[in-house]
Amino acid sequence: MIKKILLSTSLILMLLSMGMSAGFAQEIPNAYVKVNSLNVRNSADIQSQVIGNVVIGQKLEILEQSGKWSKVRLENGSLGWVYSDYISSSSNTYSQGSGSQVVSRGGSRASSLMVVANAKLGAKYSRGSEGPDRFDCSGFVKYVYKEVFGRVLPHSSKEQGQLGSGVPREAVQTGDIVVFATAGSSNINHSGIYLNDGKFIHASSYDGKVVISDMSSGHYYKAFRGARRIE
Repeated sequence: MIKKILLSTSLILMLLSMGMSAGFAQEIPNAYVKVNSLNVRNSADIQSQVIGNVVIGQKLEILEQSGKWSKVRLENGSLGWVYSDYISSSSNTYSQGSGSQVVSRGGSRASSLMVVANAKLGAKYSRGSEGPDRFDCSGFVKYVYKEVFGRVLPHSSKEQGQLGSGVPREAVQTGDIVVFATAGSSNINHSGIYLNDGKFIHASSYDGKVVISDMSSGHYYKAFRGARRIE
């Protein structure tokens, strides 16, 4: 009799525990990337290391928020921080699925290009090189466009600055080629690929590797000589 009472008590306690756990459990909110390409960083700081990249429509789990930043879990389980202004709780506007794609210039085209470009972050700078492990500036642009689109571009920043159609600074989009006149030169002598939020990725002789730099202010803002869009 005592055993039956103890078993019944244990069962009741277990059921109550399960019910309380379910009551306190909170569903982790999801968010969706609303820009063509979004960097994932290792901390809530624009200067922190870029550890990955997500594309428009990709689903993220929101784990924590700090100011204008959100800590997220990616579909592959990786953790990182993204700028909250570039994600949305609504999925209605975006395509669904892993690595989701939007069939437009700003969707699948730009997304594929950014995946390839970001994979080369940190690769060493080497004058005259065009990959796969070492690059100069125009060699990097040439490599990315060849890998993504099968397009063979000239290995020259000046010639890359004459391709496709010109784009004004305020209309630059992810994947556009951006060109500069650096080191006091009056001629185009540097090129890279625009990301978003005023940033571009390029092989920098100064840094000695492929880096992401700001072109919305400072040196590259002044050195900017145009953007080119290759459809």
